[in-house]
Amino acid sequence: MFYRIVPPPVLLQEFVRYFWILEDAPADTAPKTLNTLVDDSSGLIIQHGEGHSAFVDSRGRELKTCFVYGQATHPSTTFSKGGFSLVGVHFQPHGLKSLFGVDACLLTDQMNDLDAINCQEIGKQVYDTVKPEERISILNDFLLERLRNHLPTDRLVTYCLDQIRTKGGQITVPQLLQACNISERQLERRFNTVVGIPPKLYIRVIRFREALRLMRQKQFNKLSDIAFELNYADQSHFIRDIREFSGYAPRSLSQEVNELVVNLHLGSSPS
Repeated sequence: MFYRIVPPPVLLQEFVRYFWILEDAPADTAPKTLNTLVDDSSGLIIQHGEGHSAFVDSRGRELKTCFVYGQATHPSTTFSKGGFSLVGVHFQPHGLKSLFGVDACLLTDQMNDLDAINCQEIGKQVYDTVKPEERISILNDFLLERLRNHLPTDRLVTYCLDQIRTKGGQITVPQLLQACNISERQLERRFNTVVGIPPKLYIRVIRFREALRLMRQKQFNKLSDIAFELNYADQSHFIRDIREFSGYAPRSLSQEVNELVVNLHLGSSPS
């Protein structure tokens, strides 16, 4: 498989982390398994598979050819049916709300048609374009146009997001409440609207992502050292988060972490 990340222009960086391309040669008919872990953002994916979806979910249901997805709270496994070509947009955690005005909680753990964000035409335009680089260019221009009319960003929420990421998830909701002088109920409501999940869960997701980073760097002799480094209350809390957000036991995840597709949300269809 060929996977490439394309950085967004400076104007989009506040809302878009990156564009990406994932391809597998049409001649390679061997099915592929894509394991996706819980990440802290949403996105948009467009398949190019000769009019048909190239993927099925864990229940054998075909994925949509063009879809938008929200914040995931659980891992997923997706299977290819042969060669494929995908392009996608990986939004910042607040990107969906700011660019499209949709409440992020409506798309949490969902994979919806592009009409959910009133963008049906861009899906067809990208789908009808042959070269992946040209598709990325079309998406880039489309989002720059959306930028002209984007909603005001909730700066309190983005401040909290920055604090949580900067500290690698080693911060508490009470600390955020004190810093922002806001009630827990208000903060949770605004997080759900902008990000799609409450702040406590987002903190856990970021700490999980930090654990992945440390696993990749292989700087620790024991997994318990990672749990200690990240201030988990105990080993059981560490194991719970690893299993919940990856589907793996910690030791298995540490052995396979470099082989996993951890930034693509080819999640299952909504029930």
